[in-house]
Amino acid sequence: MNSKFKITNIFATFLMIICLGLSIPFLNTYSESFLQICKVSVVFVFASVILCIIAKRKIFTPSIIILAMFVLFQFGMPILKAFDENFYSWYLTQFSEDELIFCTKYSAFCIEFYSLGLILMSFQSKRICHKKSNLLSNENGAIALKTGRLLFIISGVIAIPFAVYNAYLAFKYGYNYIKVDTAGISNGLTNFATALFVPSSILVWVYGKSRFERKIPIIILIFYSLVLIFTGARTSALAVILVLLYCYV
Repeated sequence: MNSKFKITNIFATFLMIICLGLSIPFLNTYSESFLQICKVSVVFVFASVILCIIAKRKIFTPSIIILAMFVLFQFGMPILKAFDENFYSWYLTQFSEDELIFCTKYSAFCIEFYSLGLILMSFQSKRICHKKSNLLSNENGAIALKTGRLLFIISGVIAIPFAVYNAYLAFKYGYNYIKVDTAGISNGLTNFATALFVPSSILVWVYGKSRFERKIPIIILIFYSLVLIFTGARTSALAVILVLLYCYV
């Protein structure tokens, strides 16, 4: 890590700690209404994201994308409420005002601490990469590859057609049809295969002996993640995409 990059990280860490220190009294003071806490917390959340980008010196990195997804899924509604006072969502009606205020403050603190962790981890990037290379070059690679191949084939035969069929049902009948499993196609076997497919693909990808063998799981994972998006499984789809980004960006 060069000195300029190190100074930038120290500066971002210092500002992040100040941001955390200021957010505690501000979020506790301006919490008389859900709208008020949304407007205040959005400032600290956006500041945290900006400081992470400054520390990384890039916008599109795996860690920044993960942070963006964290903010989007955990803090999306408070952001919308802060920018549009008339924003309405059925989900917001399921909680009391006090519960919404508490959840907003808790989410803002979680995002801030997570951002601080990302900034601090940027100091150790080279050491982590060195440990990662040692892990991938261990003597058990042959066993991992055989296990990955076997699970990749067995789980893929079930997981891929299952995802494609769910996407077809979602297009034909809507998301709620597959969400409540109206067709009754989900069972222990499909859940087991779905859970094993992505990890086994990564094993083949990492430990594959030839370039062709390593490309097969990548292509299939890209296709699989796109299909999952159409089934409404956004978390699973994004997880696959983020793994690919982490290894290539």
